Amino acid sequence: MKLLCLTLDFHLPACRSLKEKRRRLNGLKDKFGNKPNIAVSESGFHDMHDRARWSFAIVGENSRIIDAQKEQIQEYANAIIDGFVTHCDAEYLL
Repeated sequence: MKLLCLTLDFHLPACRSLKEKRRRLNGLKDKFGNKPNIAVSESGFHDMHDRARWSFAIVGENSRIIDAQKEQIQEYANAIIDGFVTHCDAEYLL
């Protein structure tokens, strides 16, 4: 069993409220939060309108499966989110 912690930082230009921030990023939780082996959390910059940090805990049998899911999350974040990924950190904890 392996565990990966993936953290993504976002810059959300022209975001004027926390409600708009949640709306822009809610797709991450909707798309990946319902998978049984992924936990999703907004983990930083809670009170800032134009910045966000989201963390994903991905559990799997082997690193190949986990890495594939990590790539899906990163591709989705880069292609769909109305903002920019400014930092990405991935660390195997187990």
